[in-house]
Amino acid sequence: NSIDENIEFVSVIENYDVDIDNANLYDYEHNGVKKRMCYKPLNNGFDLMITAPVSEIDHDRNVMLAFMACITAVICGAFIAVTIIVCRNLVRPLRKLTEETKKIAEGDMSVEIQTRTQDEVGELAGSFRDMAEKLRVYIARINKLANTDSLTGADNKTAYDRKALSNAGR
Repeated sequence: NSIDENIEFVSVIENYDVDIDNANLYDYEHNGVKKRMCYKPLNNGFDLMITAPVSEIDHDRNVMLAFMACITAVICGAFIAVTIIVCRNLVRPLRKLTEETKKIAEGDMSVEIQTRTQDEVGELAGSFRDMAEKLRVYIARINKLANTDSLTGADNKTAYDRKALSNAGR
């Protein structure tokens, strides 16, 4: 076995054509196995040579990298899930508020804007709710002014015409 190792060492040194005194790490292949060798001359005149398969040397590092990749994937997945949940919770009240304000814009004053949030979206919904209530009051006041005589308070011609049209439609 020692002779094989010496042959490996000599072939590595010859292939790399390096200065042995400054030699450090060498990668080579022996019998189809990738190996790494460290060579260092010692002060007592002996040479220290250590060789091992690259797969053994890198095993712990590869296991740690795989573990770190899994942990990173789990953390990224958790962040993505939390982001989706938070975004949905932020967007859902805005979508509902948009739908309800569109109905008000189309003339449906019976819309009741409900919100459970106490944040800016809830404050905005409250402002729209107040605006819708004021619009209902103003429209009722305008309809009353349009349908009654301002001096007597009795129905005017417009009110009679509307009643006639609604009775004719029955």
